[in-house]
Amino acid sequence: MLSAALAGVYLRIVGLKIYLDDMRPCPDGWALVTTPEAAIELLGKGNVEEISLDYDLGLDDMRSGYMVALWIEEQVHYNDFVPPKISLHTANPVGRARMEWVLRSIERMLEARNDDS
Repeated sequence: MLSAALAGVYLRIVGLKIYLDDMRPCPDGWALVTTPEAAIELLGKGNVEEISLDYDLGLDDMRSGYMVALWIEEQVHYNDFVPPKISLHTANPVGRARMEWVLRSIERMLEARNDDS
C-alpha cells in the first residue's frame, strides 16, 4: 500500500491506481486515499491509471465517492479530461446506483467526443 504522501512521487514515475475507502484494506499496488478531496487532488495531477470508489466514507453525505464521480464527469464535459478506468467497490446499493448513473453519463460524453473526431 502506498501512503498518500508517497503517491505524488509514485505518480510521476508510473500510472497511479487510487483506492478511495475509509475502512477496507487497500489492495497491493494501489494508493489509499480516505477523502474525496485527496482523490480529486491526485486526479487533477494527472497520470492516474485507475480509480476504485467506495460510496460511504464515514463523512457527511456530500463527501463520498459520488463527489469524485461528479468531479470526473465535470472535467470530461468542460475540460476534455481523459478519465482513468473507474471501478466501484461500494456495498451501498443506492450509492452504487448513483455512481453508475454518473459513469454512464461519462461514457456517453466520451462516445460523443469520439464521434466528433
